[in-house]
Amino acid sequence: MPRRDGQVQHGLHALQGRGQRVPIQYVCPEALCVWRGQVRRQQPQAEIAAEERQYAARNRSRGSSVRFPGPKVEQRGMQSCTLDLPDLAATTALGRHLARLLFPGAVVGLVGPLGAGKTHLVRAVAEGLGVTNNRTVSSPTFVLIQEYQARLPIYHFDAYRLHAPAEFFDLGAHEYFEGTGVCLVEWADRVAECLPSEHLRITLAVTGESSRRAVVEGRGERYAAVVRELQRATPFPAA
Repeated sequence: MPRRDGQVQHGLHALQGRGQRVPIQYVCPEALCVWRGQVRRQQPQAEIAAEERQYAARNRSRGSSVRFPGPKVEQRGMQSCTLDLPDLAATTALGRHLARLLFPGAVVGLVGPLGAGKTHLVRAVAEGLGVTNNRTVSSPTFVLIQEYQARLPIYHFDAYRLHAPAEFFDLGAHEYFEGTGVCLVEWADRVAECLPSEHLRITLAVTGESSRRAVVEGRGERYAAVVRELQRATPFPAA
């Protein structure tokens, strides 16, 4: 399939070999996907499931298995709040205020249906972290990862097209989680097993044409503190 203008994306990495990251400059939207560190044509679900079973069997024969970071989160150190966002300006204000509270190594999972405003919220966080041109922030549905330079490096993930959490793990996402940037993961519920045990989760629900409801959960004391600060700051001042 010919390459489309504007679809070249930098900053996408995949694992090839053990512990080696190789940049991939372009992933063709409909025809290609990243799988086990390689770019290949989209496979039928049955083929992917069969390959997954073979992969797991090989690991068992070697006495190893795929391990995702972060065990199940305990209730201790958890905090949640519900925020009603009456319009897009309120969602933007939430993202910009959240950006002031994030720290090196922060991981934020975004959950919600299509059109709920996940990418809009990411764009607002990026603006709050110092991205000057917010038009560069778009959903990385076809490239899986995008990077933006800001006060803290921003790594923007989109798990919408992944078939299994193992694909996300094999992208080397855990290396980003252990870094010093801010990781924003759209469709985080699809790769929940891959997220660190401590992270911030924001679930967006559509309540009107432009109104939304955000349920913010802080998992781990540092993220619980972020939730408490968001509660204290509500309603957020306009930017």
